[in-house]
Parts: sequence; C-alpha cells; structure tokens
Amino acid sequence: MPLRPDSQVFIMGFIVGTVFWQTDDPQSVMGVVFYSVLFIGLGTLARIAPQFETRGILYKEQDANFFPTWTFVVARALAGIPSSLQDSLIFGSLIYWLSGLAPSAASYFVYLLLLLVYAITCNFMFSIYSAKIRDRSSAQAAMAITMAALILFSGYTVQPNVIPSYYIWIYWGNMLAWIIRAAVVNEYKSGFYDQVISTDGTTEGEATLERFGFAMNGEPFQFVWVCPFLRCFVHRLNDVLLNQRAAARLKTMKTLRSKIAELGEGGSLEAKGITLTFNNISYMVKASTTRDKLHLLKGVSGYFAAGKMTALMGSRQNYINGCPLASKGKRRSVRRITGYVEQFDVQSPQLTVRETVEFSANMRLDEAIPTDAKIKYVDRVLAILELDMIAGLLVGDETGGLSFEQRKRLSIAVELASNPSCIFLDEPTSGLDTRASTIVMRCLRRIADSGIAVVATIHQPSIAIFNSFDTLLLLKRGGETVYFGDLGHESYNMIDYFEGFPSTTPIKVGENPATWMLSTIGVGSTSSDAETFDYAKAYACSSLARDCKRMIDLHEVMADGQITFPSKFATCARTQSIEVFKRLGKIYHRSPGYNRVRLFVSAIVALLFGSVFASQRVPQNEGDMVSRVTSIFITIMFLNVNALNTSLPVFEMERNMYYRHKANMMYDHKAVTLAFTLVEAPFILLSSLLFCLLWYFTAGFALNAAKFFLYFSFMTFSLGVFTFFGQGLMAIFRDAQTAQGFGALLIGMSSIFGGILIRPQDIKSFWIWAYWTFPIHYIIEGLLTSQFRNDETPIVASLGSPYYYYVLEKNCPETPPEQIPPAECTTGTAEDWVYVSFGGMWIPEHIPYNILYLICAVIAAKAAALYGLKMKNYLAN
Repeated sequence: MPLRPDSQVFIMGFIVGTVFWQTDDPQSVMGVVFYSVLFIGLGTLARIAPQFETRGILYKEQDANFFPTWTFVVARALAGIPSSLQDSLIFGSLIYWLSGLAPSAASYFVYLLLLLVYAITCNFMFSIYSAKIRDRSSAQAAMAITMAALILFSGYTVQPNVIPSYYIWIYWGNMLAWIIRAAVVNEYKSGFYDQVISTDGTTEGEATLERFGFAMNGEPFQFVWVCPFLRCFVHRLNDVLLNQRAAARLKTMKTLRSKIAELGEGGSLEAKGITLTFNNISYMVKASTTRDKLHLLKGVSGYFAAGKMTALMGSRQNYINGCPLASKGKRRSVRRITGYVEQFDVQSPQLTVRETVEFSANMRLDEAIPTDAKIKYVDRVLAILELDMIAGLLVGDETGGLSFEQRKRLSIAVELASNPSCIFLDEPTSGLDTRASTIVMRCLRRIADSGIAVVATIHQPSIAIFNSFDTLLLLKRGGETVYFGDLGHESYNMIDYFEGFPSTTPIKVGENPATWMLSTIGVGSTSSDAETFDYAKAYACSSLARDCKRMIDLHEVMADGQITFPSKFATCARTQSIEVFKRLGKIYHRSPGYNRVRLFVSAIVALLFGSVFASQRVPQNEGDMVSRVTSIFITIMFLNVNALNTSLPVFEMERNMYYRHKANMMYDHKAVTLAFTLVEAPFILLSSLLFCLLWYFTAGFALNAAKFFLYFSFMTFSLGVFTFFGQGLMAIFRDAQTAQGFGALLIGMSSIFGGILIRPQDIKSFWIWAYWTFPIHYIIEGLLTSQFRNDETPIVASLGSPYYYYVLEKNCPETPPEQIPPAECTTGTAEDWVYVSFGGMWIPEHIPYNILYLICAVIAAKAAALYGLKMKNYLAN
C-alpha cells in the first residue's frame, strides 16, 4: 500500500520530536533546527521527479502558443504551495512542541514561516533542474550535489570559524545558512534565554549564539533575505522552460552488416505449422457501476489456422488481452508457441534493433540450436520485418530514436524471434498513417506466408487493410459470435453470408465492407432491424458453425500431445543469467545519465568536502573533530541518498521490461536479480574508490594502507546497501514516487539514529531498537573507529565538555576543581575523543560485527528484490 506524503511527514515529525523530547541542550537544539530544514529540503526533491513526465506536454503547448511560459511557472508554484504548507505545518508543529523549543506564539509562527519559505524556494530552485537537464537520474545527481554544497556551508556541518577564507563567500551567499541562522536566532532571541550569565551583561541566548558562530554583529538575520533567492529562481526557471529543449540524440553504428538477400513474398521461416483451437470459451468481468457481470466472451469457438491472417473484430468492450486457448495444464506450452504484440509495446532504449531481437531469440529459441543458426534466423526476421537497414540503430525513447511505426515492427520482430506458431497483435495499425499501415500489413502477410498463424484485433480498418485478412472472427455486444469463416476475395464470402438474411441492408458500391458489417450487426448503429434480428443465433444454426465445429474436432485429434515441452523455459538457469547480464551490461554502459553521473557526483562531493580541510589537515581541538565527523556523516548520507534515488528510475524501467519478458517465459526473477547485482558491483566499487582517493587524502586522514582499505570497504558497503535497497523498494512498490517515499523513511531513520545528530548514549530507551536496526550507525562507527584507532593526534578539550572532564581525570586527577588546569591536563588524543564522545559504545573491536551486519543488509536488500519480482506484476493490474 502506498504511503501518503502527509503520513510520511507525520511519522518523521513524531519520530524526530520524541527522539529530541523536551531537550535543553544547545547542541541538540542545533540538531533539531538542522534536521527540520534538511527534511523540508529533501522533501522537495521527491516532488521534482513527476515534472519530467509532464514537461513534454508543456513543450507541445508552447509550440501551439497556448500561453506564455511565465503563467505556467506561476501556476505550478501556486499549485505547490498547499503541499509545502502542509509539510511545514505538520512537521514543524510536531518538531517544535515535542522537542521543547521556546513556548512563544510569535517564535512558533516565525519558525513555521521559515520552513514554508524554504520549501517554496527549494521547489523553485530544483524545478530548474527538471527543466534544464535531459533525464531524471542526471537531474537527481545535480540536485544532490547542490544540496551537499548548501549543507556543507550552512554553518552546521563545518562551523563558520573552520570554513576556509576562500569558501566563506559561499557561506554568506547560502540561502540554507540564512534559514538556519534565522531559525536559531528566532529561538535564542525569543525572550526565554535572557538570563544574564556574566558580569558584562551577556545573556544565555547571546552566549549560545556566540558559541555556534551566530554572533549579533549587525548582520540581518531576517528570513526575508531568502526572497531574493526566490525571485532569482523564478526568473531563471521561466527562461529555462522558454528556451531549453533537450536535444534528441540518435546513435548509429559506424558500420552495418551487409544486407542479406531480399526475401520474396513467398519467403518462409522454419515455423511449426500448428493450428490453435478454442472451444466454447466464456469470459466475464464485474460491472463497474452495478453488481452484475458483463460477458466479454460467451460460448466462442474457432481456430487459428497456420499460414492464415485472422481479424478479430466486434464491439470494443469485447477485446481482452490474450486468449485462454488451452486448459491450465497446457497453458505453459501454448505460451511457448505463441507471441503477443501489445498495442503500445516498450523496448529498452539503450539497445540496438538487432540486439533487441537477438536477445529474444537467445532466450526463447531452444538451447540446442547452434548460435550460428540463431544469428541467421535473426537476420531473416529482420529482413521480413524490413528492419535490416536500421538494425544498428538504438531503439531510443520519446526524445529520439525509432519512429512509432518502426517500433511496431520491432515489437513484431521480438515475438517472431521466438519462432512461434501463432502471433497475436493488438491493433497493429492504430496510430499509423496509410503508408506505415501498409508496411506493417505487408510484413504480417510475409509472416503468415511463412506458415505462422497471425491473429490481430482491428478497429475500423480501411478497405485495403480489411481485405488483407483471410479469416474473420466477428463478435457482437455481449461476446457472442456472429461470423467465423473465410472472408473470400475482397470479402465476398462475408458479404454474401450477411446479405442472405432479409434484415440485412445490401452493401453499397464502394462501401467499406468492415464498416458495413459492423453497422449490420448493430455495433455503433441504432438500426431497428439490427436490434431485432439475432445474428448470433443465426450463426449458431448456420453451416459456418458446423464447419467450425468439424475443423476443431479434426485439429484436436491431430494435435493430441503435440505441444509439450520438458521445461518451463527454453534455456537453463546458467544461460538465462549470462544473457541477462550481458544485456544489462550494455544498458548500463549506454546509460551515462546514471553511471557516469554518479561517478561525477562522488568526485565532486569528495573534492568539495576535502577542499574545506585542505588548509587544516590535522585537527587540533574539539571543534575541528566535530567538523570532521559531521563531514564524514554528511558525505555518507548524501552519497547514499543519491545512490538510492538514482537507482529507482533505472530499475523501474528494467523491472517493467522483466514483467514483459516474464509473461513470455524468457527468464525468471533469480536471473535478473543476479544480473543486477553483478552489473552494479563494478560501478559501486569504482564510485567508492574514486570518492575515497579524492576525499581521504585531501582531508588528511592517516597514510596507512590498512586504514584506507577499511575506509574504502565501509564506503563500498554503504553505497551497495542503499543502491540495493533502492532496487528492492522499486521491486515491491508500484512506482518510483512511492518507492522514493519509503526510501526517504529509510534514509531519515538511518540519519536520526546514525549516532551523529544524537549520540548513542543520549538516545531514549524507547528508541534504542532503531539505533541497532538501521545501517548508518554501523557504517559511521566502522569509519571512525578504524580511522582514529591508535591515533595520538593531540586534541584540546573544550571547557565543560564530557571529553574535558575525561582527559582532566586521566591526565591530572589530583587537580582541585577551583584551580584552572594547565593545557597539558586538558589535551587528549583523537582516539580518546571518539571513545568519550560516543559514550564508549563505539570501539574498534566492533569492526568485524559492523561488516557482518552490512553483509546481512545487502542480502536482505537482494531478498526484497527477489520477493518483489517474483510476487508482483504491476503491469498486469
């Protein structure tokens, strides 16, 4: 069941509020403010994805000059305000009152207004990415980099006094920093922190602001300074939507295989000449408005003869996807010898025409057939469908690639590659012009002439298309047969049959036989004669029905035991895994919007965060250690968010292709799950290695091979866990938006209980189970304990901190409380700081258990993907 956005907001607000229940610790207050703004900002990312699906409509409306672009920008902004207001009100209210912020009405409403303004501003800012960038994965990566930069220089991740001078301009130009400063000042200048704590008149609130770098030196802290950002984003979005179009790109191979010999009209395939029969089929569905049941098929009998083209026509309500041509026991065998071409079929855009057809042949032809024979067969299929001249072109998508008519022929070729005995097509000529329809019908005739039964549903065909068929199965409203038999030359047999009834109006000269026939039986007309005369009953008593019954009996006797197969699939599990892996490998190699971009994101995040510490590679005090640990946490979170979110659209597309392939019994869920694991692994390893090389040494971590390897290992596990969990969620839930919603819950819970926003020793007992359940804490613990193990770097303690009292007791236990201790008494090591800061709960001895947990997490993610792919099929609903 999909998780509603307001439910997600309420759940996260309740969780965060109870975790920070009635806190009075300034560090926790900063965590509350930071997470509130972070959650609102990340929430806008989920609303950007649907904009990719609707911008094509905007382009068409722009071309037709429906309205100025600025009206669309304003309208979408106004439409997004209610959801932003809902998020700010629900989440902000829960956080504010549960965590115990200042009980002031004025401060409360200013806090909500800050969240609302930030939500609207982020929505505008990220909408520019959906308008400017070609695909969703690249846009999500760009948004992740932007968000990482905003948070890095927000004043929370790296304290303002630690930010290098060459980056300080980003801090002062950062809208997130202004929001956080405004929220913190709003809290500590609310009047509830006015107690004087020093002889110079400094209040508790002013001292706290000074401690976190928000000194009141005349800077304007008002949230209205976000408005210039808002105005800038609106103007830029209007310009982008007005002028930017993603250029359609079409890749071609440098050389094509030489064209095979032209096949004549009588060219044949080595098809099994099997006639499929169906006897007395009925099919009912529940009515949408009443409790009655509607008959879609009622006592329908007939056969699809090998080498013949059969048209299935009648009332639109009589069409169903697929035909139950066999008993349950024989249904698998029937599916192995039939092909079904959907009206709007989808193929992988990253593959070429030849690769698409070859994959179908490799998976659906018998494994005993030699590879050379399969390649020659694919060549003949491409020639019959007139695809040989474009065999090296990429299939492409709506922005570029094959035409609609070429895609139709490719879909037919994919089914023909299985060497079927019968092919079903759902309205193969719909949406095509006369020329394209003629090409498709010419190809279907070649297929039929090769000995394959061709069955197509058609709606209001032209005279030429209708006369291309050999046989007609005509149904009236209610699903009863009114005609089944040969059409004859220019439909002579069908016309002669219907004109034999007194109620039939004779066909006019030049009239379309299909239109006349449908009008005669009452489909789409109000003819009283058609309504009073029962053509279905007349057919049941006719010689056509008797001939049909006789042919069914004859073919059933001849076909006894003919269509049986020893296994469900044409290939073994090993071949399935290899072929699916090779196919996914090509798709990933040709998906720069996914793979190259995530490598780019890893590099940019590493350089961005690493450059902050390039001028101070060795920490000296607690502030430096906090900035480093927080930076490790933020880099982990953003790379994981990017890994999870960018994996969703890629996996969704291939999941839907798997549903199609599963229906054709090409391979099972285990093959595609294994293939995804193997094809993802190199990119995960490369992303992790690239990040570690750029971040690890730039930030000044220990030049120790073992420590570097451990950092690389935990980073790899981190990316792997969240990438595979993204795939698992996409396998279980219907669409990317729903999966992203549950992914946001996973990310949110992991970040809250990761041990950084709130330390492990401070987590309430009610929530300690979450600390042990979610994966981030195991990653961060492994990274910190492995890096600072035996690290003797001197760290000066801050007065009054837990680390201060620890090192004082350790170094100078005899120092009187009233005496100011010397510097050497308040200086410890980096290893001591990690041990004390996390309550002694993070120690190097836990590293093997951390790794074991992460391995189990990867296995759990793959198990979720296996379950979803096996049990779910959203295209069938």
